Amino acid sequence: MRSLALAAAIVFLTGCALTPASGAPPSPSPSAGGAGGTALNVPQDLTFIGKLPARWTAADVTCGPADGKGADSFSARLTALDSLGQKNALTVVVPSGYKGAGEYSVNATATLSVFTGGALIASSTPVLQTLFTVNPDLSSGTIDANLAQGADQQDAVEHIQGTWHCGK
Repeated sequence: MRSLALAAAIVFLTGCALTPASGAPPSPSPSAGGAGGTALNVPQDLTFIGKLPARWTAADVTCGPADGKGADSFSARLTALDSLGQKNALTVVVPSGYKGAGEYSVNATATLSVFTGGALIASSTPVLQTLFTVNPDLSSGTIDANLAQGADQQDAVEHIQGTWHCGK
């Protein structure tokens, strides 16, 4: 099941776009810009330690239900420049069971990829759990994740910690 969630996150990164279904009932999912879709240059406080050290203080953000996962899912995709000037995308997916504010560490996955082309840099695995929370405002929260190129925690290539925001 965890492999399926990771595979779904990777498929999402390779070009699937988040688009809300028209006529769908309102969900508790955060929405970028307060109306769904993408918000630009949203303040963030994320620290990346590892192969691509960086501090993201702003990112372009897309938040909402995860593509192809149903109304009880959530996805946050943040794009910003790394320390080498390369645009990267951090995507966190809660594939099911999303109910608004709370902790989603059991089944949440995180991936870091090159924005153009979607080449995978690193991802969470069953061994490398993603600690992901959504605040009561439904548009921000925290993340603490070790991402790797393999399942062995010794292979961790990136540690990401801090607060994320969908924007308003």
